[in-house]
Amino acid sequence: MIGNISGHEPGRSARLRATQMSPYSNAYNRNIQYDGKANCGSQITGKTKAEPANSEPALNGRIYPNPTNGNFTLELESPLKSDGKLVVYSLDGREMVTFEMAAGENRREMQVLNLPQGMYLCRLFDGPESLWFRKITLIKK
Repeated sequence: MIGNISGHEPGRSARLRATQMSPYSNAYNRNIQYDGKANCGSQITGKTKAEPANSEPALNGRIYPNPTNGNFTLELESPLKSDGKLVVYSLDGREMVTFEMAAGENRREMQVLNLPQGMYLCRLFDGPESLWFRKITLIKK
């Protein structure tokens, strides 16, 4: 399910509230052209690109090297506005490790040497706001 439509007349702009169903879910709002094929409040299925509701564009950044041997660098395009954190999750949603970051930081070297080899999801927070996800692969030799 993508979400629910709210709005009314066909051909007019309506509001789609989309929710990703995962332990990392965020709610999104997106204006769409309502074609009248679904009633207001109907569940909508399929795929859509959505922007986080009431937010500025997400902070761009990268994690490298990826794959990693356990040492990696988080580099952000611009500094965090408030104290934040990078949380590393297993693919089944378990929080594995959290790296605290101070307001103003835009580069941080990190280690996940104690984690088993595999794929992980990294979620970056700037204060309480989740900015993005990145996938990292840990390869041990």
